[in-house]
Amino acid sequence: MNIYRVFKCHITEDVGADLNEGYDTYTFPKKPNTDEFFLSEFLKKMMGLASSQGYNFSAYVCSWRGVSCDADREHVVDLVFSGMDLSATIPDNTIGKLGKLQFLDLSHNKITDLPLDFWSLSTVKSLNLSSNQISGSLTNNIGNFGLLESIDLSSNNFSEEIPEAVSSLLSLRVLKLDQNRFAHNIPSGILKCQSMICATSYFN
Repeated sequence: MNIYRVFKCHITEDVGADLNEGYDTYTFPKKPNTDEFFLSEFLKKMMGLASSQGYNFSAYVCSWRGVSCDADREHVVDLVFSGMDLSATIPDNTIGKLGKLQFLDLSHNKITDLPLDFWSLSTVKSLNLSSNQISGSLTNNIGNFGLLESIDLSSNNFSEEIPEAVSSLLSLRVLKLDQNRFAHNIPSGILKCQSMICATSYFN
């Protein structure tokens, strides 16, 4: 999966409409502390057992729709769960534990908050959380995403100031923050970022 597809500066196409087709629910127990376990817990808690019929949990995680794994099929590296009606706060000990994740698209859902361990996803290169209901301030922990190249937080309810830690993301090329309630400030480091090819920071 090409992580640079989001660099065209448009919201990723909603690919979640047909994710619930073709599978039967089966709650086969997963080995703890594996990507398979963390991801199955995420889906069950965010969608509910009744709504998670889009995934056969007895099948290997790398075969689930929206999931791509590394060459060894041991770790989830790409996750596209756009438009799946995921709601509420992302629970701890779910996707925040996917230690090799590089591409994450949770756009067009109803997510309201992020867990503390979410900010430990230090391998993520592309992050799309646009068109959700996430509110509050953007934490300085965003500076933990040292490899981040593209981030889209547009169309949420973020408020207060944009943290200075964004300026520390030296690989960042795309920054989309429009349609939020951020204060009218742009960290000076962002303005000096020579690698940036797209930055939208309109405040409503």
